[in-house]
Amino acid sequence: MSKIESIIEFECTDEKPSDCDWTLRKKDVSEIAEAQSSPADKYHRKETCNNCGSLNEIKWVDGEDGIMHEGETKCTCCGFSDYWAHGFFASMQDGYDKCEKYQGYR
Repeated sequence: MSKIESIIEFECTDEKPSDCDWTLRKKDVSEIAEAQSSPADKYHRKETCNNCGSLNEIKWVDGEDGIMHEGETKCTCCGFSDYWAHGFFASMQDGYDKCEKYQGYR
């Protein structure tokens, strides 16, 4: 059981209290945990190519305090050029999805 599943399992109930508009049901735990780990919830690592997964060269475009917000990338292996902004590659709209991903904090 994942950490999210154990937290939800501990916090939820199958019975709805009368003074509550809604509550989590134990049977919903697996669906919620799956949604939490779906690729749509994961950010793209700018260091890896979204076409082949190899390493990217990165040109800083925008950011502040040493934190990059936007950048142009070019793969050192296949030569694929892309634009990375605020955690996501622009090429994802064209169906590219080979880069490494990481779970962000909410």
